[in-house]
Amino acid sequence: MSDNQPIEIMFDLETLSLQPNALVLTIGMVVFEGGNILSNHYFRLNQRDMSKIDFHVCNDTLEWWRKQSPEARKNAMDYDNEEPKPKHPYAVLQAINWIIKRCSNMETNTTSNTSPNILIWTNGYVDLMWLNNLYQYFDVHKPWKYWQERDFRTAKAMLPDVEIPNEPIAHHAMYDAMWQTKYLIKARGN
Repeated sequence: MSDNQPIEIMFDLETLSLQPNALVLTIGMVVFEGGNILSNHYFRLNQRDMSKIDFHVCNDTLEWWRKQSPEARKNAMDYDNEEPKPKHPYAVLQAINWIIKRCSNMETNTTSNTSPNILIWTNGYVDLMWLNNLYQYFDVHKPWKYWQERDFRTAKAMLPDVEIPNEPIAHHAMYDAMWQTKYLIKARGN
């Protein structure tokens, strides 16, 4: 990892609503630097924990999920699916922070206001809103500042069109984050 080039992280979230307090099902995370993908991570949030709290579930979104592939539904919504094992949202946020701090060579035990040299990408504002809301709701220190947040959808509209093969499952947070990362890398010419 270079000292001056930021580590970039692409997130994708799958939810049961479009509201700011949507119940988050899964989070995909791809860590990259320049043209190199360094790691990818997939988190399933324990829906039983999430449903005990006032997170929003929308009937229209449930209906939309019913129309998605069986693989996408199984990965996002199957309560008994153990791959990966569903985790409490607080534990997921702590794991994300640990990965960010490790990849950016930041001390893993810091809670200071120092921000690592990173850029945070999501596919539009809504994924970022959901992620930020999770951090706020569970009172977990977010290791980046607002000025480090980027919108892939806007960047994609401004960059040249490139062909990227589709990932195996659409609407799977890990695969969507990976596709977005590959697109960004190729369109920027990295």
